[in-house]
Amino acid sequence: MKQAEDLRLAKEAIQQGWSACLARRGKIIDKEQGIRLQPVLGILKRQVEKYGDLTGLQSSLAAEGYYAFADKVIGLAAFRLAYLLGARAMWGELCSSLALEEARKRGVQLEYDNLVPAIMNQTQDDLCPMERMASEIASDLEFYSKLTSRGR
Repeated sequence: MKQAEDLRLAKEAIQQGWSACLARRGKIIDKEQGIRLQPVLGILKRQVEKYGDLTGLQSSLAAEGYYAFADKVIGLAAFRLAYLLGARAMWGELCSSLALEEARKRGVQLEYDNLVPAIMNQTQDDLCPMERMASEIASDLEFYSKLTSRGR
């Protein structure tokens, strides 16, 4: 299956009410409900467990192919987690310019319905704390480790 078809499937799951969805080879691999980064973190955790660890997940991508991922909101934080998961095509109802810029740097296809400069906090007076953390930490793995050590 082409990645465009996988992305369409993942996008449809979001439009049907799921918060995040992972697809590959014409099948939904995993989907999750929740808020903030919980859905992508839940999917990432299950995929890591499936392959034993993060190294196993990364090694599987060469043999099995990359994923398509869709989420209600793709800010830089969600983008980095989805990339670590193995997504190389992504879609978000809402997308931040920070995520789009990072996608362009990495050669990742990122589609969206609405583009905003950044994902803001709940009071809309500053960056979302996760968007800020994602922009301050250079490594995707280090970002993921910091998130999981915080118990998020």
